[in-house]
Amino acid sequence: MCWNYPKRRWVKDKVKIVIFGAGGMLGQALKPLFADSSIVAPNSHKVNLFHENQVYDFLKHEKPDKVINLAGEVAGILKNRQSPFSFYSNNQRMFDNVLSSCLDLDIEYLLSCSSTCAYPDSVKNYPMTEEELFGDLPSEDNMGYGMAKRNMVLATSLANKQYHKKYGIIIPSNLYGFNDKHYGLNSAHYVTSLIYKLVHGTDTVEIGGSGKPLRQFTYVKDVARAIKLMVDNNDNSFLNCATSENMSIYEIAERTIKANNLNHKILLNPDFPDGQFRKDVSSKKLIEKYNFLFTPFDKGIKETYEYYKTCKKYN
Repeated sequence: MCWNYPKRRWVKDKVKIVIFGAGGMLGQALKPLFADSSIVAPNSHKVNLFHENQVYDFLKHEKPDKVINLAGEVAGILKNRQSPFSFYSNNQRMFDNVLSSCLDLDIEYLLSCSSTCAYPDSVKNYPMTEEELFGDLPSEDNMGYGMAKRNMVLATSLANKQYHKKYGIIIPSNLYGFNDKHYGLNSAHYVTSLIYKLVHGTDTVEIGGSGKPLRQFTYVKDVARAIKLMVDNNDNSFLNCATSENMSIYEIAERTIKANNLNHKILLNPDFPDGQFRKDVSSKKLIEKYNFLFTPFDKGIKETYEYYKTCKKYN
């Protein structure tokens, strides 16, 4: 099927960038950073990434200089356990269609967003580096999703070698920040769900599981800045992007409460699964390459809490 798109005029000499998956938290943080570029950010109704012909026709019409692929199907532990093949297949298909279309159309640069879920379930030494990505299998809790995100790195590496491209991959940890479209829903990120309970709940906040697993929660604005640097430099690296603050689930709740001068009590619910105990990665390469600084959790979480507490669309 051929898709007809309206003609669009662009300011001469501006770099034209297509962003897939721009409606999510990361995409919303990223778009303002490219104010000097011509941005096209189609939603899934405009371009269904499950259909390669739609992706190809759209990119052929738009003729972008660069493509940023943030699209993905994500969910929590329970859904990943229930539908591992679906999460593998859906994420793999979307990525393959974007990569293949970029190669067929000889697009200058593609940056794709992977995930630390792609890393092995456990290693001898932490934090994990990029060189350890292809070690053991990902956690059983998100095997399908993790393998699809790992395959992004492999496929991009093979494409760069065969087609002499310089496409890149960013590998972020868990995120928190503004514009989480899952705010108030069961599918929300942990920190977003925590903030929702603090803003709208009682003086006791419930946390699923033992509270012991360790997680890196990186401010979404930091990941957006890292993507901007990689795209501006046509960086063909595969770079981790995660804060060095590796905290327990319980500590994250404690520090969120303290940073915002709240008095909530924390209640653990052991009926919920803990999931993978730790998966922290090193961002040494990113830090050294770009002299990159991450936002301290206490600062970022205070800004995020104030945003959700005062933003009208969330209240």
